[in-house]
Amino acid sequence: MYIVYINIKGDEMTTVKYIQKSDKGDEYIKLVSQNPYHAPKDINIKYLKAAAMVKASIRMNSMI
Repeated sequence: MYIVYINIKGDEMTTVKYIQKSDKGDEYIKLVSQNPYHAPKDINIKYLKAAAMVKASIRMNSMI
């Protein structure tokens, strides 16, 4: 899972998606949501301005 920043001709978007290999070729990537109701989206790599891998650990301790 990655936080990705995309700028397509002035239209900016920051989102959290999985990055997969696109069927359109090496110049594209497929952004896939964890939510199955959102369709995957293929974008050209030249519009991808930044990507950061999400690494997190959440621990809940309870004394109940």
